[in-house]
Amino acid sequence: MLPQSPAPEEGRLTAWRDAHGQWFDGGRAWGFSVPAMGSSMGPAGLPAEGWSVTLYDVETRGFIDTPWDLVGRGSDDALARQADGSVALIFSPQPPADAPRSNWIPTTPGRAWFAVFRFRGAGVEEGWALPEIAAL
Repeated sequence: MLPQSPAPEEGRLTAWRDAHGQWFDGGRAWGFSVPAMGSSMGPAGLPAEGWSVTLYDVETRGFIDTPWDLVGRGSDDALARQADGSVALIFSPQPPADAPRSNWIPTTPGRAWFAVFRFRGAGVEEGWALPEIAAL
């Protein structure tokens, strides 16, 4: 197999560690808010036509291994949206009791993970950033 570069209209952002510099812990619950899609370059909008978030195991660099056989979510999925069009995702070892299961990506206790956020159809200007993944 040969490595492939992303298409020119695809962007990728990664998150490897939390705000304290620690690996994301698969035994904890984490939250991530994906802004509504649109042309705004500010925090109110994601300059893209579509997006996805995929979780990977830090040690193996492969997809995160869970009993649910689910490694990511994206804008093409049937997700619960906030009133402003944003999507609140939950990364945790068990389905959340107080959030839509459709917005959940499972993690594995005892395994560190990292996230790759992909977006397509637009360019991101210098200085634009996604919100942080935060412990819940």
